[in-house]
Amino acid sequence: MSTYKQFCPMAMATELLCQRWNLIILRELHLGSCNFNTIRKGAPRFSPALLSQRLKQLENHKIIFREKETVGTKVNYSLTTSGKATFDIISKLGDWGKLWFDESVIIGNSEPQLLMWDLQRNTISSKLPQRNLIIEFNFSQEKQYPNWWIIFKPPSSIDLGHIDVGQDADIIFKTSVEALTKLHMGFNNFETLIQSNDMEVLGADDIITSIPDWLGTTHFSV
Repeated sequence: MSTYKQFCPMAMATELLCQRWNLIILRELHLGSCNFNTIRKGAPRFSPALLSQRLKQLENHKIIFREKETVGTKVNYSLTTSGKATFDIISKLGDWGKLWFDESVIIGNSEPQLLMWDLQRNTISSKLPQRNLIIEFNFSQEKQYPNWWIIFKPPSSIDLGHIDVGQDADIIFKTSVEALTKLHMGFNNFETLIQSNDMEVLGADDIITSIPDWLGTTHFSV
């Protein structure tokens, strides 16, 4: 790890926290991720080898804590006291980004994997009609991942996938990644996107009318 060779605490903190991906790992842990696979869902371009290296580094600096489950081989990660103290740093960076980056720059970085992962974990299950539901998202312009499904089983089970579940969806969003990102970030509301023909939703009326209630925005929304 390269260093600034300065006694300044800010410089020393920057050496560690601002290494590529470290703040993203901490963001994911603050937002509820707790193991290797869920952290990767929030950073789909992150190679497994580098993620393992960064997790070990953060563990060695006592920012995160690694714990193996008593049954099986699964390993969970949690924030230590110093790790929890990074929440304000990450939130302030998000606030700064919202204030100083143009909307077009933020939307220009949108992609389906992170968008759908963040949308799924921000879905407010208590606001959904309390029955088994399949919600489909169709991004016709996307080549690699054009279709995604959220499967809801009351009271709170919400799963996400991009492999056809083999059942008819209760509602289907027909839109673009960019338009859904605008909704998820709070740049546009649902009604505006419908009226501008940037989004079409087909299916059960009770699910559609409650979309503004259950389709939560990201923690870093405007």
